[in-house]
Amino acid sequence: MSAGGKPELLPAMLTPFDEAGRPDARRLRAYVDFLVERGADGLFALGTNGLFPLLETAEREALARAVVEAAAGRVPVVVHAGALTTAEAVRLACSAREAGASAVAAVTPYYYPCDEEALRDHFLAIGEAAGELPLYVYNIPSHARNEVTPALLRRLAAELPNLAGVKDSSRDFAHVQATLAAAAEVGRPLAVYVGTESHLLPALSLGATGAVSGVANVFPEALCAVLEAWRGGGPVEAAEAQRRLDRLRALLGEGPAVAPHYAALRLRGLDLGEPRRPLRPLTAGEAARLEARLREEGWLGGRTVVRA
Repeated sequence: MSAGGKPELLPAMLTPFDEAGRPDARRLRAYVDFLVERGADGLFALGTNGLFPLLETAEREALARAVVEAAAGRVPVVVHAGALTTAEAVRLACSAREAGASAVAAVTPYYYPCDEEALRDHFLAIGEAAGELPLYVYNIPSHARNEVTPALLRRLAAELPNLAGVKDSSRDFAHVQATLAAAAEVGRPLAVYVGTESHLLPALSLGATGAVSGVANVFPEALCAVLEAWRGGGPVEAAEAQRRLDRLRALLGEGPAVAPHYAALRLRGLDLGEPRRPLRPLTAGEAARLEARLREEGWLGGRTVVRA
């Protein structure tokens, strides 16, 4: 994780569950190996794709420890500690630090609207709890209601010495541009990761650090192809890789939330169970259509791009 250098990929990890719907550490170890072996530069654990709102605090703490242990120093692990209350987020940040995480991330508080002063106080408390660990703020207003504005980012950068950057999943490229501009103005390096895969290539051209990606849960190769083409200075190749990524993102976005990722991973030989209720798994028909489309696009049984 950095604010410069080569572009980086951090899969926004799923949470594996067993047949009883409990988090499954055994499946988690195999999943971490899968991601690392396919080019992940780091891991973003227990975020939106990790279904953190559907997990109990103790489950999140145990899973954070399990991810760090499974990564075994091979790649850094960013543990998401965001929560509805400041007290729980502080507890989770402390727990992530004690578990050996490389960094902490935190989404804005959700459900209730918070003004800039409230958000500033919330993130300052999390940053203090993180101690020496870098803190990444997470902007996803479509889900969390509250927003990390460029003004808030500049303010936090001035007050939080361990603020390391932001994950922007705003789905608004104008906001990504404004975030990148704000990050460049603070007088020290701040990483900007995009969480909306369709923004990856244009954001890289404006100085983004890389992606924290849900698609990379299943096909890290798709993100690696864009990053490597960009890094290698091949604009035509990068544009084609981005178009292919966009089609894949659309396929994995069809149907009930997150469930296509679990189904597609099974097609790649990795069973993480099913998402926790109230989210539902794919029906047999939905799963068959997903498999057919992935095969048609060449993601199953064909050649894949492996990161060097």
